[in-house]
Amino acid sequence: MPTVGAGRSARPLGLKDAPRYVERAVETYTPDELARFMAACGPHEEAIFQTFLRAGLREQELSTLRRQDCVLNEPAPCLKVVERPEYGFTPKWYQIRGVSIDPSLAATLSAWLRSHPHRLVFPALMGATAPHEAEPRPEGKPDGHLLRLCQRVARRAGMDTDKFWLHKFRANYATHCLRKGMDLETLRAQLGHRDTESLRRYIEALKGEERAKKVAEVFAEATILTEGRGSKEAVM
Repeated sequence: MPTVGAGRSARPLGLKDAPRYVERAVETYTPDELARFMAACGPHEEAIFQTFLRAGLREQELSTLRRQDCVLNEPAPCLKVVERPEYGFTPKWYQIRGVSIDPSLAATLSAWLRSHPHRLVFPALMGATAPHEAEPRPEGKPDGHLLRLCQRVARRAGMDTDKFWLHKFRANYATHCLRKGMDLETLRAQLGHRDTESLRRYIEALKGEERAKKVAEVFAEATILTEGRGSKEAVM
């Protein structure tokens, strides 16, 4: 049996010795990263990643999004996250919902939908001379390689592909909404979480961001005086 310690202090390995679960810290893209990334996108890629960024959808929520799920020409545009049995999709925790979107994203999606006739908003692509110039496949199959597409765009923009993954767009959405004052219940409904407690990690990320900002402001123009040997020395 595994033990902890040595000699007389040795004891059997117990539950309290098990490593504690540490929730992964929220990571978001910087404004510069997003600007460079979007600048490297073709029309298809820009429509996909603007939707990730500005609607906060999960990967399968976006990859199986159908024309009929898009309400784009109404005063309150939204994307419906519902069961899509033809693609084997059921919303997480059965959180069927309507995700409100801003008019600019609605216009982007409307323009993209006019560019192809397929049932899916973002069907998988068929080959072309350049990846961002590819055309949707005739059969309208859901795209199962969105992460690969994300990293391809990052590479094209000259950035580290290891720093780019899909959920990071959702984290950007959540922290941006909180920063702009969206209440927790509204954000919970938008993201499709079961309760507001599950938003805690985004709140903590925002607090850390605000704390870093305040510290930077405090020391931006300050001079720290240290007393020693009868004199004051400016160290900043």
